[in-house]
Amino acid sequence: MQTKEMENVLSEVLMGTADKGILEEMAFIAFDNGFLISYNDRIAVSATLPENEGDFSCAVNAKDFVQAVKCVRTNEMTLDLVDNALVVAGGKTEVALPIVDPEKLKEFYDSLNIEKITKKMVELPNGFMGAVSVLNELASGNVNTFQGLSCLRFTDGMIEAIDGIRGGYAEMEDFAVEENVYIQKYLMQSVIKFKPSLFFFDNEWAHFMNEYDSILSCRRSFPENDFVKVPELEKDKKGKMFGTFLITDEFRDCSDNLHYFAEGLSKNEQFITVKVKKDQVELISKGGKGEASAQAKISYKGEPVTFKVSGPFLPTIFAGEKLSIYEQFITCEGENVSTLLAIKVE
Repeated sequence: MQTKEMENVLSEVLMGTADKGILEEMAFIAFDNGFLISYNDRIAVSATLPENEGDFSCAVNAKDFVQAVKCVRTNEMTLDLVDNALVVAGGKTEVALPIVDPEKLKEFYDSLNIEKITKKMVELPNGFMGAVSVLNELASGNVNTFQGLSCLRFTDGMIEAIDGIRGGYAEMEDFAVEENVYIQKYLMQSVIKFKPSLFFFDNEWAHFMNEYDSILSCRRSFPENDFVKVPELEKDKKGKMFGTFLITDEFRDCSDNLHYFAEGLSKNEQFITVKVKKDQVELISKGGKGEASAQAKISYKGEPVTFKVSGPFLPTIFAGEKLSIYEQFITCEGENVSTLLAIKVE
C-alpha cells in the first residue's frame, strides 16, 4: 500500500484527548479485516483501510507501530503477519512488531463489533454538537464523583449535565434513547473534536461516525444511582425571583476573564461579585493577584441584587440569551440549551 495512505488513516484513528497525548491515550493499533482501529480500554477509533489492504486480524503497541511507519522512507510499504509478529517493510527497511495475545484481541472485537454497528448508525439531531459542547463544560471534572456527575447523561429527547453548583440540559427532538446513557466528560471531549454526524448506543459502547466514515467508540459509564433531572432541580430550587435581562455582547465581554483575579483553590471557589441594578451590571473580582471590575449596560427592571458566583463558569452560562436571577441560582436560556449556576445572595 502507499505509505502516505497509511499515514492518512493513522491520522484519522489516533484521536488524542484534551488532557493526554495521542499515543498515551491509544494503547494499541489493531487490524480487523479491512479496518484499522486504535484503542484502549475506554475509547476506540476505527477507519477503513484502502481496498484489499489489512485483510487479517492482529494488534500491536500503538506507539511502536507509528514509529515503524516513520522508519519507512519509500512511497510504498507492506504489512505481513510472520511468526506472531507484524512486519512493517518498505525498501530496505523492515520492522517486526510483537502482536497482542489473540484471545484478548478477540474479546475486544466481540465487544466492539464494528461491522454490525456501522449498519445501525442514525443521524444526530440538529443542535446536538452545540449542546454537548456547552453541557460538557458543566459536568464535574473529577472522575471520582458519584452518581454520574462527571458524565453527560443522554435520555430520550434530552441531554443533561450537573455538578454540585452548576448544571444544564438541552431538549433534542428526534433523539431516541431506550435507556439512560452516561459518557464521561473526558471522553466527550474527544467526541466533540471528532465532529460526528451519526451515532448508535449499544449495551457497552457509545459509537459516533464522522463525515470520513471513521467511527469513535466510547465505553459507557454505569453509575450506581442516577443524578436528579436537571429541569426538575431548576424548577424546585429557584426560590424568589429578582429579575431577568437579555445578555448583550458587552456583558459577555466584560465577564470573560475577570475570574483570573479571584482567590480560590479550585474553579468552584473562584468567586466574583455581581451587582445588578436598573439597566446596569457590575462584576468585581479581587484577590492576591489584584482587583478587577467591569460594568455593562443592560435592560433590567427587576429588584436590585448583589450575589457571588463561581467566575470560571460564567462564559459557559452566559453563552445563552436570557438570564434570570433567583435566590439560589442564576439560569440562562439559549436557543436549545438551558443552564444554571448556584449563587450566594448578599
